[in-house]
Formats: sequence, structure tokens, C-alpha cells
Amino acid sequence: CEGYGVTECSPVVSVNLPQEARPCTIGRPLPSVEVAIVSPDPPYRRLAPGQTGLLLVRGPNVFDGYLPWEGSGPAMPFVSLEGRRWYDTGDLVHADEAGRMTFDGRRGRFIKVGGEMISLPQLEGVLRRHFAAQEADGGPCLAVDAVQGEDQPQLTLYTTLPVSCAEANAVLRAEGFSGLQMLRHVRRLPALPLLGSGKVDYQRLRSEAGTNPQDD
Repeated sequence: CEGYGVTECSPVVSVNLPQEARPCTIGRPLPSVEVAIVSPDPPYRRLAPGQTGLLLVRGPNVFDGYLPWEGSGPAMPFVSLEGRRWYDTGDLVHADEAGRMTFDGRRGRFIKVGGEMISLPQLEGVLRRHFAAQEADGGPCLAVDAVQGEDQPQLTLYTTLPVSCAEANAVLRAEGFSGLQMLRHVRRLPALPLLGSGKVDYQRLRSEAGTNPQDD
């Protein structure tokens, strides 16, 4: 049974029950847990069923805050909504009419272009499925990130494969993506920086690939 949780929430927030499990969803909140799905940016407002928004959580399972060290510590992940304090998960979800939620991704992996929220993992997934046969060792061969342009973020594909911007955009158009979701650049790298888990290290990617001269 699929569910959802975070360490700061002890950790379970929601789960599918065996008798009514829906694949690809993270179920309903636990009875003692209250959630709110709100607009991703303040001022926060609750969204209607089916709309993707930021997940906020309240309940006895939510921690009180991070312990300081050496007089400092990480910023507290709490926001105010309707006069109450909520834990900001940083994750985006949507819910159906019955309150059953679906995980849509991390807020940091979405960008807003022309008023439209664009999922970078969704673009990566489509491109990986299409170009997977070209992977040499089964590891990540591409990543999509946003580079800040003069007026708005520009979608950029980082890849070890000999793929042009036109080829990649042709794949996205064939999958029904809009003009706002088209790539602006492709930057080829000898290898993608990885975390210990084997996933792409996006922080290093931005800092190391920013000066790469190969731009298609």
C-alpha cells in the first residue's frame, strides 16, 4: 500500500488502506492528521480538488522545530494559514473529491513560465523513455533544469548523449507538450554529477555545467 511521509511528521502523513488502495496515489491523511493543499506561493489559498498545490500538514505527528547549534540552525519550515501554523512539506500534490492525494513532485523541481507550472521531472521522464536505448551504462544520461534568462527561466537539457535541441523538442511536441514547455538549450557533458544515491546532483550540475561551452 503506497503512502507518503516525511521525517518531520514522524513520518507518516497519508496512506492507502488495503481494502481501497488506488495505484499511483498516496492515499488519504491519517485520522489525526490535517492537510491543506494551497497555492505554491504566498499569499496561500486553498485549491479545489484536482488542482496541484503545496502540501501543508498539521497534527500531533508534526515536530516542533529544528534544534539550533552554535547559535543558529536551518530556517523553520512553518507557514501561517487561516490563523494557524502548518508544516510546509515543500512537496506538490493534488487530491480527488474523496481527499485521496497524488504526489506530483518537489516544489523545487517545478518552475513557472508564462503563468504555467512546469514539472521538470515530467519532461525528464519523457526524454529518458525515448532516449533510454542510447544510455551506455544504465546510469542517468540526461537531466532537465531551468537557467534564469533575462525575463524568465529557460528550460535546459543537460545530457551525455548526442541529442540536439530540435530532436528533444520534437519528442516533447509528439507527447503533447505546449510551446512553453519546449527546451531553449542543450548542453552536452562528459558525465552528469551524481549523489551517493546515484541520482543527479542538481546543485553541482548548476554550478559546474554553467560554464560549459557546448550549447546547441
